[in-house]
Amino acid sequence: MSNQTPPDPAPSLQPQQPYAANAKESRFQSRVLIWLRRLFSLSLLLLCAWAAWNWHQDLSQSNQSQRSLYMLVIGCSVYYVCLVTPFLPGVELGLGLMMLYGWQGVLAVYLTTQLGLNTAYWIGRLWRHPWQDRLVQRIDSEQLPRALRWCTQKIRFHPALALIFLLNLPGNAILGGGGGLSMLYGLLKFLSPLRFLLAALAASSPAPLFFLLYPIFNS
Repeated sequence: MSNQTPPDPAPSLQPQQPYAANAKESRFQSRVLIWLRRLFSLSLLLLCAWAAWNWHQDLSQSNQSQRSLYMLVIGCSVYYVCLVTPFLPGVELGLGLMMLYGWQGVLAVYLTTQLGLNTAYWIGRLWRHPWQDRLVQRIDSEQLPRALRWCTQKIRFHPALALIFLLNLPGNAILGGGGGLSMLYGLLKFLSPLRFLLAALAASSPAPLFFLLYPIFNS
């Protein structure tokens, strides 16, 4: 008798069916999430339009103090959007609000600054993108110029002090502004949320302290 090995059985395609089903399910879930995001954005836009219309109606029927309050709220809202958006300068608007409205403007702008910086930080921290790992590898590589590599090393070793310096640096809009720098800190996780909050509180305090203490020492 000849020893003949039996032929290998044909590969079964049944184990691949769950993977195909999972792929279809993931595509369906991604489409649902896309439509939910669009619906949420449309609802938010309609809500903002309705609020702006109500503000306009109340503003036309209110007295001078209420109009001033409404204008402060609108100015802080615009300042918040400018602060969160990278490469969009908004410091001038914040300084103008503090000069126009006194201590009320100082308090409103300071709180809006904290809200904007921390919003940008959390956007960067929760945002996941394929080029995030490539950005980290490029920062850590030796192909960067010596000056830029020195700056990144200083930011890694002293992230809080670097954040305070960069946020108060004149013309930091070319580096991304307050929103861009905060988003980068969240994306690369240079600081924990609590340490970033404390650093942002310290970084944005010089201008409000100046506007609050100037009348006292000038009197």
